[in-house]
Amino acid sequence: MCKCAKISIEDVSYRSVGMNQTAYHKECGEDLSPIQVSIIDKQRINEWGLA
Repeated sequence: MCKCAKISIEDVSYRSVGMNQTAYHKECGEDLSPIQVSIIDKQRINEWGLA
């Protein structure tokens, strides 16, 4: 799991692991924790104007 303190939407990318898409941090290359994924999802929803 990624231990970086601050992650922005631009720092996140996705890769396939089996049949699932996994979010990972581009800087350290580690998968994001479920808490970090939910924070990024909330930021993305606000950026798209859906909230």
